[in-house]
Amino acid sequence: MAEAVTLLCDEAERRTGHRWPVVPAEKLPASAAILLGPQSAVAHLPTLDAATRQRLAAPLAAEGFRIVTAGRPGEVRVIVAGKDARGVLFGVGHLLRALRLGSGRAGLVRALDVTAAPRYPIRGIQLGYRAMSNSYSGWTVAQFEQQIRDLAVFGCNVIELVAGTENESAPEFPLPVPQMRAAQSRLADKYGLDVWIVAPVRERDYTQSEAVTRTLEEWEALFRFLPRLDGVFVPGGDPGSTPPEQLLPLLEQMAPRLRRWHPRATLWVSPQGFNAARLETFFRFLSDRQPAWLTGVVSAAWTDLSTAEIRRRAPERLAVISSNDIGHVLHCQQPLQDFDTAFAITAGREPMAPRPSDLSRLLRTTLPGTQGALAYSDGCTDDVNKILSLQLGWDPATDPGAILRDYAGYFIGERLGESVARGMLLLEQNWRGPLATNEQVPATLAHFQAIERGATPAERRNWRLLALLYRAYHDAYTRLRLLHETRLETDALAALARAEEHGSEAVMRTAEKILAAVSERPVGLAERTRVFQLAEALFQTIHLKLSVPLYGATQVSRGANLDSVDWPLNNRRWLEAEFREIRRLPTETERRSRLHRVVHWTDPGPGGFYDDPGRAGPQPRVTT
Repeated sequence: MAEAVTLLCDEAERRTGHRWPVVPAEKLPASAAILLGPQSAVAHLPTLDAATRQRLAAPLAAEGFRIVTAGRPGEVRVIVAGKDARGVLFGVGHLLRALRLGSGRAGLVRALDVTAAPRYPIRGIQLGYRAMSNSYSGWTVAQFEQQIRDLAVFGCNVIELVAGTENESAPEFPLPVPQMRAAQSRLADKYGLDVWIVAPVRERDYTQSEAVTRTLEEWEALFRFLPRLDGVFVPGGDPGSTPPEQLLPLLEQMAPRLRRWHPRATLWVSPQGFNAARLETFFRFLSDRQPAWLTGVVSAAWTDLSTAEIRRRAPERLAVISSNDIGHVLHCQQPLQDFDTAFAITAGREPMAPRPSDLSRLLRTTLPGTQGALAYSDGCTDDVNKILSLQLGWDPATDPGAILRDYAGYFIGERLGESVARGMLLLEQNWRGPLATNEQVPATLAHFQAIERGATPAERRNWRLLALLYRAYHDAYTRLRLLHETRLETDALAALARAEEHGSEAVMRTAEKILAAVSERPVGLAERTRVFQLAEALFQTIHLKLSVPLYGATQVSRGANLDSVDWPLNNRRWLEAEFREIRRLPTETERRSRLHRVVHWTDPGPGGFYDDPGRAGPQPRVTT
């Protein structure tokens, strides 16, 4: 409970500039105060009136809390009573989000009478310290502690680590991987949160005793080194490709080694990457053996069965949880629908992507019948989605807009909170449908530019606001380029259509000159400049690696969409390659014929059918 008190005082001081004193309950001053503790103690304090004590004594569920206000103006008591230590922590988190904190002031808009407990007992976020992460690889212990605090404020009770990266090195690592992982375990324990670890199996053949021995020894060394470990999740794939008839016996041998060091640790497995035959083997093993050493099954990405189907097929005694990919938008568990190709090219797979509507649908579909959810994450580009995942795991009926308002108000500040929350909803709409006709994109940028102009210097340094600004400018710049490059391609094709009149070489030169305007007369220079400025600011504040050459990202697909910000959005490169081939043709007739096919490349001819499945918006589809 001491850490809950410290968290409350620290976060209030960060926002108000004033440190609240901490005194025992029996020495409370007559002035306004916050009283917090376990329900068993707070509900019986003689300093409270009988009616308040009665309200506080009503039953609470595990990890639940009750917050009430009582007293006269100037002597108001805000009382936080938790069912247990986590209940106190989560009650403090709720109070911090409800308080209006500003320089030299703190208050409530209205009296509080809140009783809350989580709907699902497992609500976790992965904090993987590894080189491929888009930001965490450069974080210090202090930064991870702040992140764990931030997550706890919104109801997180599991911090998930990542194994299999022990030998990784990166120039930005402040600590070697094993030491940082142990520090993360200690930090989670400090706040009373569970520690889980994803432990992939990577050997090619577990019919070989040497591979089994090697893996078991590596796992036991990991378990021994971690100060706290409450759960181990072994994926069947992604990474790894071990058939279930080898994987499950391996886990059976691992279980006693795990519990030698962490007696109450749970053990979980997923059927990721299993084909139909492997799925049958997997569930038959569970049904026939009823393994007492296994806690449950994880429904995760790259699984052909829904969470509901896994729950139906797994033995009843085994729990089921969902592991959700909240950071990727392409080639993933929850791909964006109706996503314009221009965004797919420039924003990439791991962009800044607040997805309140999409995540609400995902979680309301995958959570029923489970014990809760873990969120797979590779850094900070999914920061908003982390909070959505936690709060929807606490109560799936929560309005996503209310979660965004809490997020913006708590992390960015009361003054800008409502406007920033609206902006996050607008960003999700930016990615709906054809970009060329989406007038929402420039309107979203204008909305964030107004926030930017009105922000204080301190607010402009807030990395969460910087991340949203980066996305708004990146989107707007992409749209400006798409419109410009589409016009250039249209004009170039019109020029090529006059080959019969002017000759093949002349029209190709004209088309090349038109297409070259992409670099000779670029558009959106102000927006592009701001994108690069914001990328630098995000690297300096949270080590967000938005570029491979500039910031050391492992590859463009790992969130480094600064590198793809100028990738072509028309067919210029294809046209230039066609021109090279056409110029090699021996006769003018052949060259003009080939140019005719280039100009009419989307025309399949009489009886033909042309479709572009990658284009956003309504498209004709072949039916049989």
